Amino acid sequence: MAKIRLVTTDLDGTLLNSEGKLSSENKKALQMAIEAGVIVTISTGRMFSSTLRFANETGITNPLICYNGALIKEPLSQRVIRHTPLRMDLAREMLAYLKKRKAYVQSYIDDILYVHDKEEFLAKDYERVYGIRGAAIGDLIYEPHIEPTKLLSMASSLEDAHLLSNELRERFGDAIYIARSSAEFVEMMDISVNKGVALKALAESMGIAPDEILALGDGENDVEMLRYAGIGCAVNNACTAAKAAAREEVPSNDENGVAWAVQQFILSDH
Repeated sequence: MAKIRLVTTDLDGTLLNSEGKLSSENKKALQMAIEAGVIVTISTGRMFSSTLRFANETGITNPLICYNGALIKEPLSQRVIRHTPLRMDLAREMLAYLKKRKAYVQSYIDDILYVHDKEEFLAKDYERVYGIRGAAIGDLIYEPHIEPTKLLSMASSLEDAHLLSNELRERFGDAIYIARSSAEFVEMMDISVNKGVALKALAESMGIAPDEILALGDGENDVEMLRYAGIGCAVNNACTAAKAAAREEVPSNDENGVAWAVQQFILSDH
């Protein structure tokens, strides 16, 4: 087995426990990997500003993969390495469809979260969980003048999320990438975007081969990343698709699965 030179981990449901917290065990394991000379980064559906605090807390200085791969950005200099937003015409067409369907939607432009009404229950719930307060712009959300990095709809139930995902795939399927990082989330990015594509681009820029990568995840949006990495690990609480894509299954996010994998596949060699 090749020596691991790069490790990347998803945040919610993987590195973070069920309360959205970073455990001391996972934090220490990643810090030890960094001290051992391994490149450590994060691959998440979250926006950059929401990801940055976990990178700072852990001591990660390498480029962060955010928005399911639509943005790769350095945490210290904040230099954008790669950005693949939605085309303007496509974004406006999707927003018109979501408006007609009366679906909740939020838009991410220049790493700013925009919502229709910040007092909406789903907007307030998102703020509570992710710590990001959206800028309320009313119906202007449906008429962006800058290409959005991502659009996100939150459904009121798992069934409605599945229904909306299927409707979007039927209408825009060959033009957009739909990710499901959470049960009620339906995330829309450019068709060329996913965590696997972003990880490949980042690794190749550093001269790192797939078999030198350890990746950890739990969701449908982690599938491509887990397949690309030489050692793709799904935490025990992962969805069926993530487990099928992974080479290994590790303890759950509440059992410090990231720390277990880092110890097993990286620190044991040092």
